[in-house]
Amino acid sequence: MALGTIKHRLILAVALGLSLALVAPSARAEDNFTDVKAKAETGDVNAQAYLGDIYRNGKGVPQDYAQAVSWYRKAADQGNPWGQYDLALMYDYGQGVPQDYAQALAWYRKAAGQGHSGAQGMLGDMYKNGKGVPQDYAQAVSWYRNAAEQGHSGAQDMLGDMYKNGKGVPQDYAQAVSWYRKAAEQGNRWGQYDLALMYSDGQGVQQDYAQAMAWCRKAADQGHSDAQGMLGDMYKNGKGVPQDYAQAVAWYQKAAGQGHSGAQAMLGEMYKNGKGVPQDYTQAVSWCRKAADQGNPWGQYDLALMYDYGQGVPQDYAQAIAWYRKAADQGHSDAEDMLGDMYKNGKGVPQDYAQAVAWYRKAADQGNPWGQCDLALMYSDGQGVQQDYAQAVRWFRKAAEQGHADALSEIGYMYRNGVGVAENDVLAYAYSNIAASRGSKNGTNNRPIYAGLLSPTQLTEGQKLSSSWQPGMPLPTKTTTWIVRSQKAPTKAQVAAERPCQPPTGGTVRYSDRCTNGDCIRTFENGCTKRFQAPYCYDSLSGGWTWKPDGC
Repeated sequence: MALGTIKHRLILAVALGLSLALVAPSARAEDNFTDVKAKAETGDVNAQAYLGDIYRNGKGVPQDYAQAVSWYRKAADQGNPWGQYDLALMYDYGQGVPQDYAQALAWYRKAAGQGHSGAQGMLGDMYKNGKGVPQDYAQAVSWYRNAAEQGHSGAQDMLGDMYKNGKGVPQDYAQAVSWYRKAAEQGNRWGQYDLALMYSDGQGVQQDYAQAMAWCRKAADQGHSDAQGMLGDMYKNGKGVPQDYAQAVAWYQKAAGQGHSGAQAMLGEMYKNGKGVPQDYTQAVSWCRKAADQGNPWGQYDLALMYDYGQGVPQDYAQAIAWYRKAADQGHSDAEDMLGDMYKNGKGVPQDYAQAVAWYRKAADQGNPWGQCDLALMYSDGQGVQQDYAQAVRWFRKAAEQGHADALSEIGYMYRNGVGVAENDVLAYAYSNIAASRGSKNGTNNRPIYAGLLSPTQLTEGQKLSSSWQPGMPLPTKTTTWIVRSQKAPTKAQVAAERPCQPPTGGTVRYSDRCTNGDCIRTFENGCTKRFQAPYCYDSLSGGWTWKPDGC
């Protein structure tokens, strides 16, 4: 159910509670249906409105919407605001009469004109959602404010939403918090939940997980399923409370039992990973399917994974593809990336690199680091697109700057070999060092190789670059200690200078070496030269590493 629809019904529920409270005492005191009906038949407008409630809710009599409409209309026609409001509700929801938003709007307006806060709140909903009138956020705000200033908690919460989202008013988190708090302090569970979100996200107030937890619990204790799911998340991630998977599962179960699809998907994940419950793939599939069947993209994605890997169900690539696609069609970037994998590897579909690229790009464009890394690989290998190392570097860098370990390792390799970027062994080492620290096997394997190519000064710079970087920061692109090797073709003079060497033979052979980053030219006493790579050796005397043309 959409949030707006739920909150629309909240205003209705608040108003209905007031409806019974504001009926004349003579009618409320009578539990005898016959007495209430007798009063209503004499023209008592409060009794007529109350009798409509009795029929609508089936209190002591069979539920009968047509009779409810009849009695509400009698009260409404006498100008009773509650009769007008209740008749508007019947038209709004098509109970006892054909659904008719124009009639609903007309009766809401009559009641609202008499100061009926519930009708004012419902008019706000009509304008917000464009029901019976053109959508008009400014008008919605005006009606919500009228009701909110009378203390209507549902309208206060909705006014908070309008300020939070900048609809009909300039976006103002502080004002949103103020109105949410008014609703929350009246015990309104949506106000409590929304206030918890503001504390959790640090919007309009300083971020405070303890306060978020406190308000969230108040709403959850009133059965608010979103709040119960949020409590599950807070226990799962240790926000505002010590991490406690068992408590997370308990709150997810409460929300899931109410049909909350997000909690059902999370409960499936907890069973899949054995967190807070014994690992149980069958239970994981069951809960993921409940969420997926409600259209929840995370439930669809997780169910696809179960089919993809044969966990809790027989492995079935066709089913995996079907559920990945449902999630991807809702913009789920992980599902888009996995669809790319399926097309790339021909799992459940014919192998199709162009389709793989298309799905990887969808994920990458949403900022998904796996999609970015996979798209980079396609450019690097020329699969589904023309080979383009510059594009490969671009997408590897986007993923790497989010901390993607494999992307960091790949771009380090490209710096080492000068593919798509200028060769730079210091950056190659720095990237591989970061990749290794984030669990990349390739980064771990490449790190000592790249370190062996560097002088002590260069190694120090590489270590400093890698230790000062955190995900979210731009990656380093420049160094001060690396000297670029010339990529130009040698001149005739250079070729002659490096003519085939026939060093002197016999006794002592004299020569001199000229080296840059271990790239050495040895000139013998007879004038012949030879180019070679010096090894990088540990010097026990200095306690450091250095290039040694004569070997370690």
